[in-house]
Amino acid sequence: MLSQRMVSARLRRYTAPLLTGPVGVLLVALGSAAGLWYAPFAVGVLGGAAGAVRRTRLPARLGLAALSGAAGWALLLGWRALTGQPVGATAETIAALAGLPSSAALAVAATLLVAVLQALAGCAAGWALLPAARLAAADPAPAATAPASVRPTSSDLRLTSSEQAS
Repeated sequence: MLSQRMVSARLRRYTAPLLTGPVGVLLVALGSAAGLWYAPFAVGVLGGAAGAVRRTRLPARLGLAALSGAAGWALLLGWRALTGQPVGATAETIAALAGLPSSAALAVAATLLVAVLQALAGCAAGWALLPAARLAAADPAPAATAPASVRPTSSDLRLTSSEQAS
């Protein structure tokens, strides 16, 4: 039987990604809709920093950041296509100007790939911004002993008068 403490720890462990994922997607979509093309990077930085503080592993954070970046841009592009904006025609034009085959799917895939790369770079940067939290996650109980290369001196070995009396 699981104790209340174990259930609570498992609940926090699995609900944090379930809550931060959709929030990251919405932040990327809203930021990109506002013209902030670097929104996946910013959300990645926040996710990486939160992962360092919460002491989660970097691969889990990277996966969540990549998902947030791609899904956020895909949500925005899908919304614009549903509202009648010429997303496909714009993507074909961009692909042709970039020297790629005139394919809307290829341009959209390249856009989503750039969003994923931005989010991954941001997550790694956010993880690196908090080295103390990252080191605490790697080694939760640092050793309190002196290094092996330090040898006691003769003054350390002398007993004081109070120690000699006992």
